[in-house]
Amino acid sequence: MQIPTTTPIMTLGETVFFPHVVLPLHIFESRYRQMLSDCLSGNRMFVVSCRADDPDGKFAGNDPQPHEIATVGMIRAAHRNADGTSNLVLQGLQRVRILDIVREEPYRLVSIEPLESGQPTDCEEIKALRSQICQLLHCDTEMENETPVEFLGFLESLQDSATFIDLLTYSVCTCAKAKQAVLEALDVTDRFRILHNHLVHKHNLESLISELEMRVEPGTTGLN
Repeated sequence: MQIPTTTPIMTLGETVFFPHVVLPLHIFESRYRQMLSDCLSGNRMFVVSCRADDPDGKFAGNDPQPHEIATVGMIRAAHRNADGTSNLVLQGLQRVRILDIVREEPYRLVSIEPLESGQPTDCEEIKALRSQICQLLHCDTEMENETPVEFLGFLESLQDSATFIDLLTYSVCTCAKAKQAVLEALDVTDRFRILHNHLVHKHNLESLISELEMRVEPGTTGLN
């Protein structure tokens, strides 16, 4: 599938979009209604980026600053509601680099280049990291309560390492910063390392908090 050189973009607060992911969106702003109409009459593609920090205030008054690395997706289904809003399903296609902002009105248009991921080798390191990640997920009771066991089973059954790590990161990682780091890693092994390190840190922090809570007697502040 040919990725266009210019495409509309939506920059969302905490949403890190990945290839293979199916993202439901509700379109209600007038500019995005126009964007959706143009996309549907064209190649049906646009980019979704997580909002980046803007310490210099360069994007004040405009759309938020996007991260340089984002994902282009294709509209797989769209339904226009009676009030003029629309619900759509966007499927992630490929990582892209945002090169420049071409225009701001009536909606933001950017120039992009597709990014190719390194081919996963399913080396021993990936196999070990994959096994350790799955073990950490099953130790995370909060995650298990929020994520259906059947869905975890589906993820664990995926054979392709790149698809597995992208879908898993999007589905179970709650930290936008960690998600963005995985998205920006073009080497598949690096993606496994980043997610594994994040989950280990999260697990250790939760274990420490649990241990401290057990040491504090009920009805006390835990302070001398």
